[in-house]
This record gives sequence, structure tokens and C-alpha cells, in this order.
Amino acid sequence: MFHSVIKNNKAAMVGMLIVCIISFLLIGFAIHVLRENGEDMEKINEFSGKHAFTTTDSTPDIEVSRILSQENASELLSKFFLSLYDDEISFTTDYGYDMYHDEKGNIVRYHTVADAFFELFGITAEKGRLFTKEEYETASDVVPVVIGYELRDSFKLGQEYFFENPTGGGGFQGRIVGVLGKNSEYYRICNVGVNESLDTSYIVPFTKAMCTANRAISDYDMALSGLTVFLDDPADAEKINRRISDMNLFRYKLKDVDKAADEALENQQKGIVVVSVIFAVIVVVVFVTTFLIFRKIIRTHAVEIGVRVLCGASVSKIASEIAGVAGVLVAISLIPGMLMTETWKDALICLGCAAVLFALIVLIPVRMIRRLSVVEIVRNPNME
Repeated sequence: MFHSVIKNNKAAMVGMLIVCIISFLLIGFAIHVLRENGEDMEKINEFSGKHAFTTTDSTPDIEVSRILSQENASELLSKFFLSLYDDEISFTTDYGYDMYHDEKGNIVRYHTVADAFFELFGITAEKGRLFTKEEYETASDVVPVVIGYELRDSFKLGQEYFFENPTGGGGFQGRIVGVLGKNSEYYRICNVGVNESLDTSYIVPFTKAMCTANRAISDYDMALSGLTVFLDDPADAEKINRRISDMNLFRYKLKDVDKAADEALENQQKGIVVVSVIFAVIVVVVFVTTFLIFRKIIRTHAVEIGVRVLCGASVSKIASEIAGVAGVLVAISLIPGMLMTETWKDALICLGCAAVLFALIVLIPVRMIRRLSVVEIVRNPNME
């Protein structure tokens, strides 16, 4: 019976279907935002108590051309990085260049990383190994190279290859020493919400021997922009700031990551509150929409339902019919939301929301049917 009732109320059912689809899209988006916020908060907390400082850049564009043309710029920058090594300051940095497109159309990047980079971001090798401490400290004729997962078929572990220098001037001979795990990625501390993939990168170590006066200024500029130092004494940050200022080049300055983390965490918490409000609004909208649609349907067909009850039909029988229709409705609505999920946990949450929505769609009309007065229906058949 209830299937025929639904057929006679197609417009109402289409309206409910649209509401449910929009709800699952919003739920999928909310789940994504919550997961991203949670991951960002975990990333930020990794630096808590480590006296970490990262760089911020306020160099005006108009000064860049002056810096690039300054004859001793590379020499000054090389001395700055050498001073970090000489003072045994723990730091990490990275920079890279787009080199070419592989046969799959992916952009292959040359990437340089300093000591502690892999450890900081929890990046491990699937095959082979990462760079050793000695490889970070010395230079050799054959450069050790770690490749991203997607390049495993282009370069063989243990083999030597010639790589072009991204800033000109020939290239270098490199030996593949390791292959990173799939989906290896990192982020810049000043923008933890943006993950950078290493799957199509070939990576070399940033060594003390690389800090020479003939190195490209662009290398040093990017190395400064990705610089993070770990200080035993936070007061040393001002010493490093003075060194940067004394060069009279790029206007970089160290920023306390703990303070930046507090600001970021506060923003993340605000985001969680906003998403929670969205969740609450979705529940209210679905509840009200379900109630109004089924209220109209049940009141319109009250006589038909009442006759069935008088003839012995149980509420559970009617509920099973409603459940069948609701199951189809929720299943169709769930598809767009499931397509937005990125992890199995997201999918489980989405399925849990679907179960709640299914319960709402079933329980609301069943409760309304239970409260129908058969006597009132007989006396007043035009309840609408």
C-alpha cells in the first residue's frame, strides 16, 4: 500500500531525495574539513616544546631584482648557511624545481632536503634507505638520490644516472639509494594545510659542501623560505635574525613556531565549531523536512491507512513498507557523499550518518501512524 502512496506523492519524494542528497554532500564536506583540521592540529603539535623557528618573508618585489644582480649575494648567503653548520644549529630546509614531464604526464621535480627533513615529516623508504648523516655532511662525485614512489619504474635501486642541474651548468652523477613509500608528502610549517607530494620527485641531500659562492641565488632564496631551526636557547633566534639582516638581502625573519602553532590551533578550533554547527543544521533540516513531508502524506491518506488498520494490518507491517522506500531513498542519496570520502574512516562516518537518516525517515512516519485515531478518521475523513 505504502508504495502506491509514495507513487501518488512523487513531488514530495523528489523533494525529500534532493534534501537528502544535499545533506550527504554537506556531511561529506564536513567530514573532510574535520579530518583535515584534526590532521593539521596533529602536525602543529609535533613542534610543541621543540623551540622551533621558521622563516617569514617580507621582501618587496621591487628589491628582488637588486638582490639577484648583487655580485656578492651568493657569497653572503653561502656564509649564512655555513654559519648554521659551524654553530651546530639543528635545522632543516628543502627546495625544488620542476624538471620535466614523465611518460604518464606527471611533473618530475628535483628536490633538495636538509638533515632531519625525513624524520620531521615521518617519511620512510619503502625500498633501500634514506640519506646517512655522513651524506648530509660531505660531498662526493656520485650524489646519493632518493626517488619518489611513482619513479620506481624509471630509476632502478643501486644504479647510477646522470641528472641535469636545474639552475644550469651541466649536471651530476647520482646513485639511487632509496625509494619512498607511496603518498609520501610534507608541508610548510607556515601553511600546514597544504600537503606537498614527493611521489614524482628525485631527492638529493643539502650538504655543507653545497654552500658555495657559485651556487644560484634562487637556491638560497628557496632554502631560506623553507628554513626551520631548532634552538636549545630561544634567544639564539635573534642572533640568527641579525645575521639575516646584516646581509641586507632578502627580508627573512625567524618566527616562533610555538606562537604560530597557538594561532593556527585557535583557527582550527574555530573551524571545528563552524563544521559542528553545519552538522547540527543538517540534522534539523532533515528532521523538519521529513516530518513535514510525511505529515502531509499521512494526513492525505489517513482514511486509507485507517482502513488498513481496521482490517488488521499491523503498524510493523506498514513500517516495513516505509523502511523499504526509505532504504532506496537513503541508498541513492548516499552515493554522492561516499564519492567524496577519502579514507575508510570517512566512509564509516558517512555510513553512520546514513543510518541515522534512515532511522529518522522510518521512525517519524511510524510514530505519526501510531498516533492516528481510527475513530477520528471515520468521523472526519477529510483530515487534510
